[in-house]
Amino acid sequence: MKREFELKAVLTGEEAEFRARLSRAGWRLSFEGTMSDRRLDTPDRVLEDRDVVLRLRSMRARSGKTRTSLCWKGPASEEDGYKVRAEVETTVGDAVVAAEIMGRLSYTETTLALDREIAVFAKGGVWARIERYPAMDTLIELEGDPADVEACIEELGLPREAWKPWPLGVFIQQYEERTGGAARLCEEDHRG
Repeated sequence: MKREFELKAVLTGEEAEFRARLSRAGWRLSFEGTMSDRRLDTPDRVLEDRDVVLRLRSMRARSGKTRTSLCWKGPASEEDGYKVRAEVETTVGDAVVAAEIMGRLSYTETTLALDREIAVFAKGGVWARIERYPAMDTLIELEGDPADVEACIEELGLPREAWKPWPLGVFIQQYEERTGGAARLCEEDHRG
């Protein structure tokens, strides 16, 4: 079973400047388009209570090609300043059919819906994903082996202390406290 190590930071400067920095440092753009996640649970939220995630994700490239995956993530922990989760993921052929199968297994509740524009850059074994939500700070997520991530952080132009192992909910709360408005994570907010 794979273990996912990740950090997130708020993009504080211009995205074009950040992208140019990545390009100069040898990062390559590997995907650009939309990413839609639906976290599924039972009506009594058995998974959420155990800090387990069942996620159906669809990624649509600018070309129109779509890739859908189903993922299970174990409880989150923090290790050496990184958010860590066990993860099992597989590609599925059709998001609608996959959602119907999950519904027939009693995973009928959408506990969190996320729709964002993304750009994914890769360098070595590290992924940097820019995430733009309908109404929320633009986030950068780094994922990879911690030693490789640490080696890349300086070239990204954000200080090390800007990178946090926090769940998305902490970034939402900070955005809402700072702006006085509600974060909007998708066109129809499904936060329960």
